[in-house]
Amino acid sequence: MIGVAAVVFSVLHTVASSFLTETFEVSIPKLFNSAGAAILGFVAGYLLLNFVFFVFYITPVSQQPIVKTFSGDDAMGSVTTPAILGACNFINKVSLQCYDDGPERAAEQLMLIAKSQSGSDPNEVR
Repeated sequence: MIGVAAVVFSVLHTVASSFLTETFEVSIPKLFNSAGAAILGFVAGYLLLNFVFFVFYITPVSQQPIVKTFSGDDAMGSVTTPAILGACNFINKVSLQCYDDGPERAAEQLMLIAKSQSGSDPNEVR
């Protein structure tokens, strides 16, 4: 599957670079270019930080008492989950493989696993 994607990408890239280079020149006004870059950078940074914090939240390290004193008991999960679910639902809707409630179920399962591990002793050997 990845090989097919690489071949299609390389063929389309070659065709586009050979036929479209210097044929069309689209200039965007500097104000729109700067504002668009700022908005896109903010949204990308916001989603990236929420993803990193969500991944940290579902790891066993976040269930340690010292971490909970800094982040609150469920504050990290309740803050990061809506942003991650919004991005995943957007991708779910625009993709051709739409599943109803797929991102919500996956996030619920990940958070349940994280909560179930919080009751276990971190020094316990399994």
